[in-house]
Amino acid sequence: MIVAGFAISPIIRLQAQEMQQEAPITFNAGFVGDYINNFSGGIRQGNTSLGLINLSAELNTDKAGLWKNGKFVVHSHNVVGNHPSENLIGDVQVASNIDGYTNRFLYEFYYKHTLGKLSVLGGFHNLNEAFYASSFAGLFVNSSFGISPSLSLNNAISIFPTSTLGGIVRYDDENFSLLTGFYNYNHLFASEESFRLKNHLFNKGFYSLAEAQFRVPTGNVTGEYKLGASYRRCNDTHPEPTADCASRNNYSVYFLADQPLLKNKSGRDVGVFVQTGFSPRKDNANPLYVAGGLRLKGFLTHGKEDVLGLAFASARLNQFSESNLNFEYLGNESIVELTLKLPVHPKINIQPDFQYIINPSGGPALSNAFVSIIRTEINF
Repeated sequence: MIVAGFAISPIIRLQAQEMQQEAPITFNAGFVGDYINNFSGGIRQGNTSLGLINLSAELNTDKAGLWKNGKFVVHSHNVVGNHPSENLIGDVQVASNIDGYTNRFLYEFYYKHTLGKLSVLGGFHNLNEAFYASSFAGLFVNSSFGISPSLSLNNAISIFPTSTLGGIVRYDDENFSLLTGFYNYNHLFASEESFRLKNHLFNKGFYSLAEAQFRVPTGNVTGEYKLGASYRRCNDTHPEPTADCASRNNYSVYFLADQPLLKNKSGRDVGVFVQTGFSPRKDNANPLYVAGGLRLKGFLTHGKEDVLGLAFASARLNQFSESNLNFEYLGNESIVELTLKLPVHPKINIQPDFQYIINPSGGPALSNAFVSIIRTEINF
């Protein structure tokens, strides 16, 4: 099983804001939780809860009187509770985007420096904060809408819940951005029980990405389109290929789009998104991924912050065969997700979420699963 990426069990996010506007250090703390129920199909029926504890701090070097345009970020987290995809559902796309194993305390530690339109970032960093990020798809709870499995399932990359050493160079203009990233590649860092520096020093390869972002204004709305590619070099010393390093060289290409369709002065807006990902069929667990969805904002509470979404995603799944040291077609795992983020108080949001998961894990062994997730958010 590959696992990414509250009613009941509340999701409580506690944000400690700056005591003064010019304070050089900002602290944040939070707890996020889900209550998940698998009504039918999958591995077995049942319910469980899941929580994510977050702690972070940011130092602004300008406000600290050190130097201009720099910031240090330290971020730690820990997942608590049971893991629904592994124990109840059996899906590899992962129904809850806070599901994952965190085996070490430090999650991110990086420095970012900005010089006009150019910025440079280096350290332990979640690449999904910069690459393959969709504001519309971010509403949804299933992990695939956060980052395509054509990237996350095919490679041990620096994303939630475990990051590795890497860096980003980024150029931002008004309607155009170009960014490239270079990260350590070593499947051992993703499963390490405690931090081991040797797992992060590029001694078994590297993972690189490049992405072009276009912002296209039309009337009073602006669509965002992203085209990217990744390349992995694997120097693993196994005498024979494994599922983690089936080929010495590997690549993927992807495209995503967020397109608003309607926006008015009352705050109501309608938007759609599309996501795709492609990788070589014989070398990857997920050679093809397609997704799309609809987002409606401000229609239920007269232009406030309620957001309703309906989305679909499908991932072609391959299974590694040791007999021919290659991947063989297993089947498609698809999901339909309906979600509603509803403000019940200026600082409280409730998000009921329903997912119908077709062919969990792609094979014939598990029947379709119907899953509900209740997510409550309290902001201070």
